[in-house]
Amino acid sequence: MIISLFGLTVFSGNKGCEALAYSFLDLLSDIATRKQTKFKIYIHIWFSKYCELPHLKKQWEGLDINIFRLGLKNRKDRELLYKNLNETDFAFDFTEGDSFSDIYGLKRFVIQSIIKSIVIKKKIKFILGPQTYGPFYSKIIKLWAKWIMNNSYRIYSRDEISIPKLKNVTKQTVIPVTDIAMALKPDGKVIQKNNNVLYVGINISGLLYNGGYTEDNQFNLTVDYKEYIDAILQYFCSRDEFQVFLIPHVITEDDYENVENDLKICNLVKQKYSNVQIIDDNFAPFYLKKIISQMDLFLGARMHATIAAFSTKVPVIPFAYSKKFEELYHSLNYDYVVDGRKLNTEEAINKTVDYIKRMDELKKTVSRSCDDALNKIDVFCKELSVILCGDDNENI
Repeated sequence: MIISLFGLTVFSGNKGCEALAYSFLDLLSDIATRKQTKFKIYIHIWFSKYCELPHLKKQWEGLDINIFRLGLKNRKDRELLYKNLNETDFAFDFTEGDSFSDIYGLKRFVIQSIIKSIVIKKKIKFILGPQTYGPFYSKIIKLWAKWIMNNSYRIYSRDEISIPKLKNVTKQTVIPVTDIAMALKPDGKVIQKNNNVLYVGINISGLLYNGGYTEDNQFNLTVDYKEYIDAILQYFCSRDEFQVFLIPHVITEDDYENVENDLKICNLVKQKYSNVQIIDDNFAPFYLKKIISQMDLFLGARMHATIAAFSTKVPVIPFAYSKKFEELYHSLNYDYVVDGRKLNTEEAINKTVDYIKRMDELKKTVSRSCDDALNKIDVFCKELSVILCGDDNENI
């Protein structure tokens, strides 16, 4: 069985994108191990620079993983892509979780969709993995998205709320699951905790802090994100019962000045709040999830950083800059989200402080909601087993 993967990466400064890939490989490995079979995996990854491919940080039992550069401008890359597709039985595309939309600009959608179209035209069983769909602001983009979805073998969504909105986009059944990063297995060091204080993890989004890629409030936030972050840090750092850990989740080590770099903003913030600690010794997604799992409370604007908390039952306060937060967490009956597109700055700060004071309530809710999410992952894994192994004895 040969499986081609797109829209996933095992090498990225965005640890959320890596978390998706690592989680899906964890699931495929579990199936291969349980079924005593082996999957040959072709992972096709966009590389912005033509460099030597890095080595994987992890190995998976039952998977023969092969990494390929996805570069349509290079003839050899194109030839290798078509060769791999000729051997492929199933192709999965996750579009980095939230890029099947023109929210990040037309270029990203077009590049991702060209690949989807090539795979579909090769008559391969093409599966859209659990992800967010839309919004589609451009009519042309919406038509292209419709063609892709109508010609997919399976379509999975990571939320339920957006599915009714897709009825005017596709005739296909869209199957709700949840974000597969819920399944990522944490691994890393154990923090020696001081039981006299509460450990608070905060993920500051460099992208939001800098105003988006365009640096002019690209995501139309109604909250002044810098002012919000400053107020929240003041709240925690002025109280002895908290120890704050700044946990970056997008780290552009080869381009420190990149607008996405969370680590740069963490270092900037530490100049004002010297008593905070920065997690910067290991940026593997499973390591960061292990660190986050040891927090007593977590706040973040990177969605997969908040998922790392949620899926380890840490009370979490996500800061939403797009609809994907509301759709995912509402589908899991967890509504403690601060919406940066609807609230003003003062309202966002007050709502966050209110949630902080209700930590016990958040903890009970996240425990119940997390169990629901993991049950959905289990159902998805069983369905994958049926699709890939043809075993209709799986209890779905």
